Parts: sequence; C-alpha cells; structure tokens
Amino acid sequence: MKYYTNYKPENLKNASLYYDKFVYHEANPEDLKKIKDDYKDILINLDKNIIKKNIEIIKNIRIQMINKIKKHYNVKTYIVKNKTPFLIGAGIPSIDEIGFYWSRNYGLPIIPGTSIKGAFRKYIESNNDLKSIIDVVFGNAEKKGYIDFLDAIPINTIKLNIDYQTPHFQEYYMNNQPPNDVYNPIPLNYLNVSNGTFRIDLLISADSNEVINIINIHFKYFLEYFGIGAKTSMGYGRFKIQELSNFDRR
Repeated sequence: MKYYTNYKPENLKNASLYYDKFVYHEANPEDLKKIKDDYKDILINLDKNIIKKNIEIIKNIRIQMINKIKKHYNVKTYIVKNKTPFLIGAGIPSIDEIGFYWSRNYGLPIIPGTSIKGAFRKYIESNNDLKSIIDVVFGNAEKKGYIDFLDAIPINTIKLNIDYQTPHFQEYYMNNQPPNDVYNPIPLNYLNVSNGTFRIDLLISADSNEVINIINIHFKYFLEYFGIGAKTSMGYGRFKIQELSNFDRR
C-alpha cells in the first residue's frame, strides 16, 4: 500500500478515511497515547469549510431522493437537534477502546438507518401496549414491514467533543480476575457529537391513517426520551424535534 507521506492535518478532507485508515498507519506502541489524543484533536478541529461543503452535498442528495420517491411512500421528515451528546458505533474496531461511526463516502457523523430501526424496535418492544404492532411496523419472515428508515444526516454545523469514562474493574472485564476495588481505574476518553442538527426520513408504505399516526406519535416520543446509540442509560442520544414535514403520496 502506498501512503501519503506528505500528509498534514490541515489537508484532511475525509474524516472517515483518516479515522479508519490513516490513524492506524501513524500508530506505534511507543507513542500510542499521544496518537490517541492527537487524532481526536485533529477531528474536532476539522476545516469547517470542508465540513460545510460535504454537508451541502449529502443534504442535496437527500432532497433529490425524497422528491423522486415521495410518490410511492408517505414520507415523514423530522428535523432534530440533539439535546444531549450522542455516540454511534461505540463497538466499531478502532485504535481506541471506544469506536465512532463516520459516513465512509462523506466523512461526516451520521446515524445509520439500521441503528434508528434497532433502537425504535427496542422502544416498541419495551412498551406492552405496542407489542401488537411490531410485525406491522417491522415485518416478519413472511411480510415486509411498513417503514424504511433512512440514515439521519447532518444538515447544519456539527460539533464534536471528548467525553470520559473510568472503568473500575478492568482486570475483571479483560483478564477474568475477581471484581475488586484494588485495581487502578484507567480513564478512557472518546469522541461524541455534542451538537448538531440532523434530518431523519421515514418512508411509510402504510395507507392507514391510524397506523401512520401511531408511528408518528411514538417515534417523536422515542427520539426525545428513549434515545439512540450508546450510553442512553447515561442520558446520551436524546433529540428535540425542530420541524416535522409530511409528504403524502395520496
């Protein structure tokens, strides 16, 4: 593999390529802590003009897509702003202990539609009154569900931040030692999205107003109070709806 040996942080145009590939190339055991700290600072201080340009590209692609398919679906578009930080892809392999998800093509933090779908299903399953509509919403082995979840894409400025956690029983988790207070806690830091405005599109193939209304009511509640991504039990991943648009195929 040929490496770009003249690389400089100010030349960075795709955060995903840097995070997934180049950071590994720079890493070495003797200086690993410095590399881990430096790459986060580089990503947090990305060129705002490049980010803005990439956001405009992905935003325009989404608008064109919805304009083409809204004749075939009832489309609900939610413009949301995160009330609390969120973290997607914590389990993705990375140079750090905690991963982070980037759009490979656009180098932007996005929320995959599969993550939204999985979290919304968990919310539905946790509500006994809604379990009867699980197959209607998500489908089963015999029938497709009524909703397609598109990726949540940024449509405005994104702010990344660093947060910390301090595991107290590392020997217990990693080396099968008994849990004990004698182990030294080792602080970890990780990236999150602390501020951003995102567009979420749901493609609903149901024609029943009752089904559509149920989905809408509970999806809004899910965004505000249930959360998406990692660390929702700590308050992560809550969103405030700024705007809701409906494109009715009928």
